[in-house]
Amino acid sequence: MERGQFSIEFIIVLAAFFIVLATVSVPLYTNTRETANELTDVTEAREAANELTLILNTVYSGSPGTQQTTTYWLPESASEVRGTSRDNKLQVSITLEFADEDVTVEVSTLIPDEWKDRVFLENIELVENARTYHRTTVALEEDEESYLPRHQIAVSDKILRRE
Repeated sequence: MERGQFSIEFIIVLAAFFIVLATVSVPLYTNTRETANELTDVTEAREAANELTLILNTVYSGSPGTQQTTTYWLPESASEVRGTSRDNKLQVSITLEFADEDVTVEVSTLIPDEWKDRVFLENIELVENARTYHRTTVALEEDEESYLPRHQIAVSDKILRRE
């Protein structure tokens, strides 16, 4: 066996090893990165739901005319923001659309679920394929369309920035 032959065989074996290593590690990296991005979106949605819940609770416990404003980010995977009922409480629900499944983040408020039709979270604007920075104002108002004295929570939203 000559020296040159040994070097060429060593280079071929080393190249084969790196090819196998690359074919195994690249898919693992891609999968891990997608999972990390999904977890980041879920965390961001939970923070947004917590911000909305905080100002809804503050306004609900106030008197008519009470108003609060907050800012928060919504991830680009957010497809819906709404109020849902669970355990006799109104919940802030943010639905995220991922490639393999939808995930809903829910945070309970202090508001009883009979207020579900009087809290207008659907007014929060969503933009497809863009992470958005929102300024949302929540106000406790008199419901002027009702013949009985009744309150409602008005939600106005403005997108300040898109990424």
